[in-house]
Formats: sequence, structure tokens, C-alpha cells
Amino acid sequence: ITVRHLLSHTSGLRNGPSYPVPAGHRLSEAFMVEGRNYDRGAWFGPADHAPGDWFSYADVNFALIGQIIERATGERFDHFMTRTVFKPLGLDIGYNWSGVSQGKRDRAASGRRWKDKAWTSQVDASPPRAPAVDFPQPMGEPPVLEKDLRLGENGFLFSPLGGL
Repeated sequence: ITVRHLLSHTSGLRNGPSYPVPAGHRLSEAFMVEGRNYDRGAWFGPADHAPGDWFSYADVNFALIGQIIERATGERFDHFMTRTVFKPLGLDIGYNWSGVSQGKRDRAASGRRWKDKAWTSQVDASPPRAPAVDFPQPMGEPPVLEKDLRLGENGFLFSPLGGL
């Protein structure tokens, strides 16, 4: 699988049932038979679709791009993007609220969806107070603190897959 395959959603990977892999779990565990998030191989497309041969949108592709950037730069993906793209362009934006000013957070409006016969706020309903960030936490396990995150292990936490 190449970076081009990941960027073009032709890697042969799919979002498994445990998408997104939460904090404290390595994304690589989704690809290992003994991994916590292996999901009986559901992260892999059909064996007869070789990488590069078949398009299938999957967020995991961009989570892996985020990890590649972290490993190559030694910097968390969201911090790298703020430093190299957002700040130079004068943008007050970030991934999962990272780098977003409190003033912008105070004006945030959540996405809504129709659920149980009512419009309901989605996950982004209440942004944390600056400079705190938000990222997927493990269910049934102790919460993971930002200071405990490890670079290049889980690209779902601050990745280019929709948290902008």
C-alpha cells in the first residue's frame, strides 16, 4: 500500500466496526489478528481487490496519512498542520479544536441530525475550553489524557478525516 493509495482511497482498507480506534489504542492493532481492534479482519477489503485496483472511501486511509506525517516530522499532526498551513494562512481552525481560539469556540454551532424523532446535536455540540482538545476516548477503560498520547500510533485522534 502506497501513500498514493491512501490519498486516493484505493488502498483496499475499510473502516472496521471499532472505527475510530480510540485513544490509548494503537491503530496498528486493527491490522493484527491478536489486536484489540482487529474486528475479525473487517478493516480489509475483499482479497480479490488489490491495492490500487478499487476505490472505496475509508477514513482509516487519512488516519494513516496523519500517522505518517507524525512519524516523519516528530510532531503531532494537528500541531504540524497549524504551524505549516493554518497559521501562515491566518486561519483560526484546527483538528478536534486543537489551536482554535476561545472566541471562535464560543461561536461554534454543532452539526445536527434527526435521531429518535428529534434534531439532536452530534459529537461536536460542546467544544472544550481553549486550549483543551477533544479526541475519541476508549469505552469501558480509563480516559486517556492528552499528555499520554504517543506520536505516530493512532492517526484517528488528530487526523485529516473530518475533525477540521
